[in-house]
Amino acid sequence: YVYLVDSAFEDNHADPKPPHAPNAFGGAVYNEGALKLVRVSIHGNKATVAGGVFNRGNALTMANVTISNNQATYHGGFANGSPLHANSQFGIAYLYHVTHSENKDQVDAKSEIATLPSYNVYLSNSIIDGGCLGGKFYTYGGNIFGKVCDTQEEPNVDPFAAFQGKAGNVGVQGLTFNGGPELDAGFYTQRLDGDSPAIDASRDGIFGCLQMDVNKRDARNA
Repeated sequence: YVYLVDSAFEDNHADPKPPHAPNAFGGAVYNEGALKLVRVSIHGNKATVAGGVFNRGNALTMANVTISNNQATYHGGFANGSPLHANSQFGIAYLYHVTHSENKDQVDAKSEIATLPSYNVYLSNSIIDGGCLGGKFYTYGGNIFGKVCDTQEEPNVDPFAAFQGKAGNVGVQGLTFNGGPELDAGFYTQRLDGDSPAIDASRDGIFGCLQMDVNKRDARNA
């Protein structure tokens, strides 16, 4: 089990090595085990698939994580498995208070988060400007989607509304230092606009602001 807190990944590249490895996965983070990221900034990274974070493990948890301004041919920010990966059989990812925005792929400047049909993604109080693509996305509520995300309410949790907008507008400002640890790699986050739909939209309780890795703190630990 790997636990990473108060960290940043900046300007990392996962490069393909043809002919044996024609695709590269996870420009900043490639997980195939049990990994927890808490208060982590992931930006400016590149890969063939998932410029920010690629998961093919059985337990990825991200809490108060910013995934922004990453690039890939497919799925600029985050992908939970991929048909291009020969051994993508199973993976599960939990996203609590995650901002995923301005990640680019070959078709969209606001790339979606993606998962294989056999994988599951659970979302709570997260901001996703590019929508969702692929398998099952379960929502605990309080999420802000800039494009279409076909979510299912987690059956064991009381329903809580999520917001779905259009054209990728989720009301966040540009990536910059807003406080937090001072690192060699920039610990950059994104503030909300004054009229952002995310203001006062979050879910409380153990599936929201009281989730143990969030504990009523933001990405700056404030």
